[in-house]
Amino acid sequence: MTSTIKYSLLIQGPILSKGRSGKTYKDKVAEQTIVNYDCLPNIKELLKNYSHLFSEVVLTTWKDEVLAEEELSAYPCKIVKLDNPTPEILLSEKVKFPTDINNKYKQFYSCLKGVEAFDASKCDYVVKVRTDQFFNINDLIEEHRTFLKSSGSDVSHKLFVPFINKQKYLVNDFYFIGSYDVLRSVSKSMLAFNYFEFNSSVHLEISLKHSYLNYFKELNVNTRDYFVNTLDVNYSFQGNKIRNFLTAEFYQCFSSNVYGTLYWRGEKIVVEDQYENTLAFNENFNTLFVREDLNVNKISFLNQIKYIQLSRYLSFKYRDKDSLPVYIRLWIFSYNSLLKFYLKKIKRQ
Repeated sequence: MTSTIKYSLLIQGPILSKGRSGKTYKDKVAEQTIVNYDCLPNIKELLKNYSHLFSEVVLTTWKDEVLAEEELSAYPCKIVKLDNPTPEILLSEKVKFPTDINNKYKQFYSCLKGVEAFDASKCDYVVKVRTDQFFNINDLIEEHRTFLKSSGSDVSHKLFVPFINKQKYLVNDFYFIGSYDVLRSVSKSMLAFNYFEFNSSVHLEISLKHSYLNYFKELNVNTRDYFVNTLDVNYSFQGNKIRNFLTAEFYQCFSSNVYGTLYWRGEKIVVEDQYENTLAFNENFNTLFVREDLNVNKISFLNQIKYIQLSRYLSFKYRDKDSLPVYIRLWIFSYNSLLKFYLKKIKRQ
């Protein structure tokens, strides 16, 4: 019975959130598009309106954040304050790349610690939201319950996400619902291999890294096909195979109605029709499936070079071996970056 399902709420993120808002998120990063948003009033509104829906509530944030915890004392909320890390990719003992550019590893580190703070025996599904966003969580849970009733099969292995970009298969990460095990697994996947990046975009890496770690045998594609710049339908048979598998077995999207209630850093998200048509929500989820051989024979040699991230792939392949010295890895990285620059220049001409 879906009425007996126990949900837990994880509110994850900083107390002072700096970045673009629901009004400016599509604009270029500039001084006039950035806001400094105090998340505490938003967290209180989330707890006031929705904490009664959950068996447990956990807030994960950083030890160096200023948080007036007494203002949350009226609500059943466990606060987990974490060290604020800057993970690094290790190319060797002497060469490190910081990965604090877009905070994706901080996000999944705090998500993992938040999930592990729940009592697994009291938690069927975890709802993960951000400290700087507000939306209708009641509708979110009702959609999830409806899907469970209508699915006719076990979907505890699926991750429920806001939407996925239909062309490039970019997964939005604003809010999730997943079982305790699924959210824990996804978070650990993103932190695996000493934070080694499969792709710089969180919206793509979440699919690539989790697939590699959990579905490698089922997918039966080459390791290099997890180090790609896109899962665009026109790029490769292997990429189409990965996206079709994830669409069938792992992801499910919520409706555009839930997304339409979202406020980000105090301002409402505005979704233009043209933009919405590029996205797959629950109501058009099946549009994510593609023919696995679609346009494969039309891929140009230049596109194939751009498709594989050679430097990342080789660095990952030889990460535990001495056969690929660090100066070779750095040379490959530089060569690959220059190659992409010239390919883009050729394309513009």
